[in-house]
Amino acid sequence: MRAAFGAEEPGEGDKVADLWAEVRSTGLVLAEIVAVIDDELVGHVGVSHCWLDARQELVDVAMLSPLSALPSKQSHGIGTALVTAAIEAARELGRPALFLEGSPEFYGRRGFTGASTFGFEAPSRRTPEAAFQVVPFDSRADWMTGRVVYPRRVVAARLCGAARSRLGVAPRSCSRGTSRLNDTSNACSIDWVGAHLCLATRMAT
Repeated sequence: MRAAFGAEEPGEGDKVADLWAEVRSTGLVLAEIVAVIDDELVGHVGVSHCWLDARQELVDVAMLSPLSALPSKQSHGIGTALVTAAIEAARELGRPALFLEGSPEFYGRRGFTGASTFGFEAPSRRTPEAAFQVVPFDSRADWMTGRVVYPRRVVAARLCGAARSRLGVAPRSCSRGTSRLNDTSNACSIDWVGAHLCLATRMAT
C-alpha cells in the first residue's frame, strides 16, 4: 500500500496506510483482501463501513477503498482480481450496495456503474459525478436512495478516490471462498505471468 500510493507522490503512501490502520482500529473494516505471489505481498484492497442516508432510514452499506498493487506488478490482473473479490465480499456480507470514488474507465469495466443512476448522491459536492460509482446487490430495495455518508475520519483524510486507475487486466479464472474472524484463506487463485497469485480474505463477523 505504501509503495503503490507513494510511487508518484512521496509521502502519500504513508498517509493512506496510516489512515487505513486507523480505520481498522475503529472496527469499521468489513473485509481486507491481499494478493500474494510466491510469498510476496503484491496487492491489497479494503472494504469498510459507510451509510446511506435514505428517507426511510439509515442503511448500512459498504465502500471499496483503498485499492493498491506494487508498481512493479501493475497491469497484470492483480487490481481486477482484488476488485472482483471485494465485490463478492460485500455481497456475502449482505450489504445492499458497494460504493467507491475512482476512475470510471477502470471500475466501469469491472462491475461498477454511475451511482446517480440509482438515485445515490456522493458525500461531497466536490466529487465528480462520473467518479462516484456503485455495485448494487439484490438486497437493495427501491426506496434505498439518497446521500452516502462516510465516517468522519475518512472524510477528513479524503481516503476515498485514492485508488489508482491504471491497475488491472481481467484474470483468467476465479473461484471464491472466505474465512471469518481473524483467519485468512485462499479466496482466489489465478495464473499470473507464469506465477501463482493467491488472494486471501479476512472478513468481519
